[in-house]
Amino acid sequence: MTENASEQKKRKAALSGTVVKGARSVLSRVKGFKDLRIIFKLYSAFGAVLVITLFVSLFSLYGMNQIGGKTKELYEERLANVSDMLTLAGKFHELNSSIAAVLMQSIEGSFSLEDLVRQQDEIQQLLDKLAVNMTEMGVSERDFTTFSVLWNNYKSDFQKFSDLLMQGNEMVGNVTGIEAARTLYRFNLSSKIPTVNGILSEWLAINQTLAEEAYRSAVSQQNAQIAFQIVLILAALGLTILVGWAVARSIVNPLSQVVAAAGEMSKGKLNQRVDLQRKDEMGDLAVSFNEMAHNIRELIQQVKDAGDKVSSTSQDLSNICGQTADASQEVAREITKIADNAETQKRSAEDSARAMNEM
Repeated sequence: MTENASEQKKRKAALSGTVVKGARSVLSRVKGFKDLRIIFKLYSAFGAVLVITLFVSLFSLYGMNQIGGKTKELYEERLANVSDMLTLAGKFHELNSSIAAVLMQSIEGSFSLEDLVRQQDEIQQLLDKLAVNMTEMGVSERDFTTFSVLWNNYKSDFQKFSDLLMQGNEMVGNVTGIEAARTLYRFNLSSKIPTVNGILSEWLAINQTLAEEAYRSAVSQQNAQIAFQIVLILAALGLTILVGWAVARSIVNPLSQVVAAAGEMSKGKLNQRVDLQRKDEMGDLAVSFNEMAHNIRELIQQVKDAGDKVSSTSQDLSNICGQTADASQEVAREITKIADNAETQKRSAEDSARAMNEM
């Protein structure tokens, strides 16, 4: 039982190490994980959760199988030993009861020793089995040797008892064979019965204690198994959360950067740029955003340049118009002067014409 418990602890430690190594492996690959396509990330996260669930389920089945094996060991070994001890004690009690019955029958002159011999052989077979499984039954070699000596003395007295009883009413010394058998039973056999019963009861108590210890060990292992499964489930939950967090962060963080840059651009800050060194859809989105921002800046610059050109042309046209207006005014003044001179010349001509007519 102790070796099995030690092996199970080693297995649990190995499984815990596997979980920890898996978590470290996931953490070490987060940097490369961010370059995967989003669809692969989602599939990978789903696969990781599925693997974790299968691992926990398989380990739970393994643990329940181990507990079932311990329970089977409890019933097949310890309770079997208790049953053998009860059978041995019952057989010895039955043998003594049969001896008492034979003594009562000897008074009437009719008895049989066949049942006594058979019962003695059955007890001997159980003792031979006990000798093989002595350590498993919790019986020390010294105690078994002591009991064997006592049992051999009991068998020797039983053989003498049987021989005397078979002589019946024949004289053996000063008494009949039946009376000698009764005396032998009273002073030899019966005195050994309490001692033998006491040893058998002690062995029975030992095996009952071992059975209870085996049961408590099975319960303790079951509780330890449940506790370890809880720890494993928590570790699996933590690993699942870690994988989900890595996937969510690889999607949400770059989106947040793009959204923040777009918000700044909506406020008129057109020099925004998203720096994402990635090879997934988020990286493509960042490149497209940066190209869009660049194109918008170029477009606005072109509009500004065109506006500046229009403003400059308008100013030139305004200057030309001003100059044209000045020239027109000058021409008008010259024309007015010419008209005034013409009018003066006209009057002078008229005056000259009148003067010549008067002459």
